[in-house]
Parts: sequence; structure tokens; C-alpha cells
Amino acid sequence: MADLYRKAIACLVLFKNLPILTTNSPNKFFDAISSGKPIITNMDGWIGELIETHNIGFSVDPNNSQALVEAIVKLLHMSKNKIEKMGQNARDLAMEKFNSDNMTDKLEMIFKEATKSSSK
Repeated sequence: MADLYRKAIACLVLFKNLPILTTNSPNKFFDAISSGKPIITNMDGWIGELIETHNIGFSVDPNNSQALVEAIVKLLHMSKNKIEKMGQNARDLAMEKFNSDNMTDKLEMIFKEATKSSSK
């Protein structure tokens, strides 16, 4: 997969529009930002917000397939520098917020809190 990501211009993170998926943490999103490529998603919720907030791609309306087409066309017409900047923003986000050391520390904290709660 890593080789495919390296060859891509951008990565698509697409899901069926189901309310439960707005809380989803899809592995393909984390793989994509780690690859340093812009992301196009149709996910509402926190993933779409991250993409917009960190300028790493486009979050489109999950009920509008034309919006997906327009985002892809927009990306294809962007300058190489803008695409590379979005990709670098994605990679920076991966390293700052989702690196394995941070995730391990968060998981350890969750386990410690759960242990405290269950022993009361």
C-alpha cells in the first residue's frame, strides 16, 4: 500500500453516509496522512473537520457525488506547490497528533483511568 500512496496525487477516504461513521477512525485516513498526500473525503464529523482545519485536502458533502468530482477536478488544477503544501500539512498532522508515541501514551492513560474506575 505504501508504494501506491507514494505514486498517488491524493488519497480518497470515502464511506457510505451513515451517522455512526462520523465517529469512525478509519485506518486508511491515518495511512493517507502518513504518506504526505492531500486527502479528499466525504466523511462528516471529526475527520472532515481535521481536513479543513489543517488544510490537508477537501471534505465534501457525503450526499453529493458531484461535489466529489468537483474536489478532484479542483485538486488536478492546483499548482504543484499547493498540492505539495497540502501533503506536507498532512504529514505534519500525522507526526504531531497521531504518531505512535503519542497514541501509546494516550492508550496507557485510558487503561490507567479504566483501572482506577473499576477498582472503586
